[in-house]
Amino acid sequence: MSGGRRVSNSIKERIEQAVARGHSHEQICTDLDVDATTVNDVIAAMDKVAAIKDVFTIKQRIGQGQDVCRNGHPLDPENTYVKPSNGKRECRICKTARNKRPRQHGAA
Repeated sequence: MSGGRRVSNSIKERIEQAVARGHSHEQICTDLDVDATTVNDVIAAMDKVAAIKDVFTIKQRIGQGQDVCRNGHPLDPENTYVKPSNGKRECRICKTARNKRPRQHGAA
């Protein structure tokens, strides 16, 4: 948690359960008698764990040969470009986004 504070596992679990039940931020603070910073820290940690799980799931799908790009876009016939030179598949969504970015010319 931020600021070097430690929150007991039981408080973390109770906050996580309250968030999962859809309780409001204020309701969690009141019901569990904890300050808003503690609730914010626990929710931020939950969001970080969820993001890590999303990345892991995408990598797992790629490792299993499922049809998604590294950014999680589907590699279906409509969204897949096959390079004629080498036969490698490329995500059209990622290719379009990459082509829209300004090019870097030389090192500064």
